[in-house]
Amino acid sequence: YVGAPGWQQILEANKKTLVEKWLERTDFKVLYDGKSNAQYVDALFGNMSQTPNGNERDGLLATLDKGSQSRGHVLLQVSENTRYRREDYNAAYVLVHYFGYLHRNPGDAPDNNLAGYNFWLNELNHTGDYRSLSRVFIESGEYKDQVKRKK
Repeated sequence: YVGAPGWQQILEANKKTLVEKWLERTDFKVLYDGKSNAQYVDALFGNMSQTPNGNERDGLLATLDKGSQSRGHVLLQVSENTRYRREDYNAAYVLVHYFGYLHRNPGDAPDNNLAGYNFWLNELNHTGDYRSLSRVFIESGEYKDQVKRKK
């Protein structure tokens, strides 16, 4: 657990083990084994809808081409990319509010599209104000109606 002696080393070892096992998955192999190192790096970033800066991409590619790092290490580095983690976190944060407060998927009725979800995700990405987003959901008529029905 976090705080126990050596927890950071255990976490890093577990992440490496997970990534190496992930690379052995049949679906992963089908997608990536036939790719060159450049195609592999580009595909990883493409799947995250990210455009790496030139140095970032070239650095990862160089480590693969030199054999100083494995594809697993590159996958881990790309997945721990700060921009990606922030965007992924924000998307999950908004989605959890739909599930937790409104008890529905964002595209379900009454919206029947993702306009509301996309609006709140864009707001959060722009402002970074997590507390205000939560407050909007808590104060929404849809949430208040659900609370009334449960009483």
